[in-house]
Amino acid sequence: MKKCLLFALLFCCVANAHALTITVLPSESQLTVGDFFHVDIIADIAQSESVIGWGLDFSFDQTLLSLSAPPTINTALWRQIYAADGDGLAAALPSFLSPAVYGEDLLLATLTMEAIDAGFSSLGISYTASDRREGFSRKTGFVTNIQYIQAAVEVSAPTAPVPEPATIGLLGMGLMGLACVARKRKTRNL
Repeated sequence: MKKCLLFALLFCCVANAHALTITVLPSESQLTVGDFFHVDIIADIAQSESVIGWGLDFSFDQTLLSLSAPPTINTALWRQIYAADGDGLAAALPSFLSPAVYGEDLLLATLTMEAIDAGFSSLGISYTASDRREGFSRKTGFVTNIQYIQAAVEVSAPTAPVPEPATIGLLGMGLMGLACVARKRKTRNL
């Protein structure tokens, strides 16, 4: 009996260890300068931490990557109620009378980005606790138990095309043929 009670208590603690997980999921991690790619922000929200709104900071190396379009909020679940504060994303349910949202693999937003220079950039999600527009809000307050799963991308410089050895050999043979024809003409004219 004590073992069953201990196992149940341990299972509950582990199950609630991260009631809210936010994952940054780029469509590609190996890029070339000039490539466009998408970044999905995915949430796993436990029913006990159902949310009615959220705001996040999105960070990346702005010398290597740029946002090529405004972020797209998942309008099936959320509506954007105010502009992000310059460094992030924000959305909420249509009204406070709506039921709170929970579930696995919930798409919060999608960002379209462009690789503009070579290098390695992390893609991070966080929120500023002192900013009342950021974090995950419930009807009874804010979610405090959040796990962030970050991502990274590597951008390489475009490479110049390298001619194939057979192409160079064919060009060389053509030039030698032209030289022979020119030499024959020169000897005939003498």
